[in-house]
Parts: sequence; structure tokens; C-alpha cells
Amino acid sequence: MEETWRAVGALSEREIRKRQELCGKEQEELTGFVLGYSSDLPEEALGLALYAHFVVVEAFRRSGAAFRKIESGKIERTWKDNFGFINDRST
Repeated sequence: MEETWRAVGALSEREIRKRQELCGKEQEELTGFVLGYSSDLPEEALGLALYAHFVVVEAFRRSGAAFRKIESGKIERTWKDNFGFINDRST
């Protein structure tokens, strides 16, 4: 992961935009989810959320692992399950 963070940090603005567009095409539902749930955040937090999403997608791409599209229903179920898990642990 460290290698991916560094590689992303070394990309040109042009290359970042190109890969962000590819990310949106490859993982349209997941990218939409990240945008939708982070759009109300302050600008710095939004930037961090989008950057983290981009780096994670790049890490999968670089790993050579199968990169299947994630469907919106699966994203929402996982979000709710994880949200419930976090709330249960904090009480």
C-alpha cells in the first residue's frame, strides 16, 4: 500500500485525471457512492475521501487481483452492515 501511495503522489495532474476517469468507468457505482456520501463534507475532508478512494482503486489495479464491478445493492448492504458494526462497538 505504501508503494501505491507514493506512486499516486508522483503522478502528473494529467495522469491523475486520466486514471480518475478510468476509475469512474470501472467502478461507476462505487465511485458514485463515495461521491454521494462525501459531497456534504468540508472541502478538505471531501478531497481526502476522494483521494483515499482513488488510492485504494489503484492498489487493486496494481495488485493484479480480479477487479469486479461492485453493484449498488451490495455497496449499500455492506455500508449498513459496517455502520451497524461500528455503532455496536462504540456502545
